[in-house]
Amino acid sequence: SELLIIMVARLIPFKRHLQILPTFKKLIEEGLDLKVIILDEGPCKDEIARYISEHQLEQHIFLIGFTTQFLEYMKAADLLIHPSLTEASNNVVKEIGLMEKAVVVCEGVGDFDDYIADGKNGYLMTKENPEKDTEEIIRKLYRDKEKLAELGQALHQTILRQFGNNAPIIQQYKKLINEG
Repeated sequence: SELLIIMVARLIPFKRHLQILPTFKKLIEEGLDLKVIILDEGPCKDEIARYISEHQLEQHIFLIGFTTQFLEYMKAADLLIHPSLTEASNNVVKEIGLMEKAVVVCEGVGDFDDYIADGKNGYLMTKENPEKDTEEIIRKLYRDKEKLAELGQALHQTILRQFGNNAPIIQQYKKLINEG
């Protein structure tokens, strides 16, 4: 495919897989060579599978479910789309960032606004209209491997800078333990 997208999140309504699937369908019907991998399990799995089947998207959207080989899928992907409404501090986004992959996440969710700089090391979509934002971002990044690589490398550096150095925290813990 020209663009391999991955979604890694529990298959529950708040993660909004079903809300984004029509966007993928529209772009595929327009002739964009997209493939989408969906990882994990959850109560929306049957509904997602039904949508894929009813719209004959089996050659484009792959509902993998739970797998212990998630890292291999993430390494193969070009872009993580994560329209979730609920997060604290999402590890999948950080892990895929360490793999130098581009991400699209919702602004105002979890700690994404603290480290995702829109258009510089990833993209922020609105909570209110993630379909429109997802479509625009995919159109922008489609066939632009250079921009995907640039975003991924920038996110990698951000993750290392903001989350990679635990030495100061460890020293604080040691100090607290020794004082106690």
